[in-house]
Amino acid sequence: MAGVTQALTETAPKFLAYVISFAFVYSAWLAHLAVMRGLTTSSPTLLWLNALYLFFMSLIPWSTAVVGEHPWMSQAVATWGLTITCTLFSGAIPLTFHIARLGSPVPAWTR
Repeated sequence: MAGVTQALTETAPKFLAYVISFAFVYSAWLAHLAVMRGLTTSSPTLLWLNALYLFFMSLIPWSTAVVGEHPWMSQAVATWGLTITCTLFSGAIPLTFHIARLGSPVPAWTR
């Protein structure tokens, strides 16, 4: 039993990193879904902007795993922070595009 406890203790940082990654991806997905639900039409530009957003979202588990492996390395934390920042900005771009297409300063999901 001591071996299992030790193994669980050793993997705790990785598991915590996974939980944080999952929580961020889930909340970002919900926000993105709420924004895109208001669309009545689409365009190739919007599809490419969504692809960019999904690309950065796909990097979150990888960068979180790097932090889980090396939680005290500043480069690992910086990589995670850069990934999160790029995800947030690339998620804001389709929102801005969506607002511009509606011709309204308020996104559809807030109405």
